[in-house]
Amino acid sequence: MIYLLMLIPAITFAAGNSGHHGSVTDLIAPVVNVAILMGVIIWKAKTPISEGFKESSKTIADTIDRAASKAKEAKMMMDTQKQKLANLDKEISEIKKRAENEVETFKQEERKDFENRSQKLKEHSVQKVEAEKKQAIEKLNNSLLDAVILNTKKKLKSDKSLSQKASDQILKGLR
Repeated sequence: MIYLLMLIPAITFAAGNSGHHGSVTDLIAPVVNVAILMGVIIWKAKTPISEGFKESSKTIADTIDRAASKAKEAKMMMDTQKQKLANLDKEISEIKKRAENEVETFKQEERKDFENRSQKLKEHSVQKVEAEKKQAIEKLNNSLLDAVILNTKKKLKSDKSLSQKASDQILKGLR
């Protein structure tokens, strides 16, 4: 807009009489008018322009502050990542050591558990064998006793004198 106002005297001069050459004194009134107009425009536009510049400078300062804080955050993050990368080999070796220790502990626990289970199975099988052995012996004793009783009955039935002796002995034991 200021540029437009500056063109007004040139336009006025160009619109003048082309055959007539004016003097410098003819330009004094338009120059004074333009100077007054410019003074009024500057006086009226000074506050809004100043506030606009202040607002722009404040916005720019805020943007610079945010950019600086973001740059600090980015630097901190980058430093953290660099530190992690620097310690990566150490961290990998620690993870491997922990994994190996866990595997070894697991192996030992499984070995102990296997030994405990096998010991319990051995004890259980020994108890089972003993129980079956005892049951078989009882069965044999019962069979033997049944066979002895059966043979005794047969002998007592076949030999009357033995039968009489056995009866006398039984009666004698009861009295």
